[in-house]
Amino acid sequence: MNKKPIQKTSQIIILLLLKVTSNAQNNLDKNEAQINAGLDFSNWGIPVCIGADWGIDDNFTIGAEFS
Repeated sequence: MNKKPIQKTSQIIILLLLKVTSNAQNNLDKNEAQINAGLDFSNWGIPVCIGADWGIDDNFTIGAEFS
């Protein structure tokens, strides 16, 4: 029995579940700041990502991200 299609299907299901559970958006009020940090994976190592957002208005932010 070929297990590759089953493994591929289970990987897709796991990725979809992670996407659904990790949808965490938050509104920033005016003059509030938010700092983000994270790790990524690639063939060249483990890049570190750092970002910041600043609330310009109740539903509008400006920010930067560095990797």
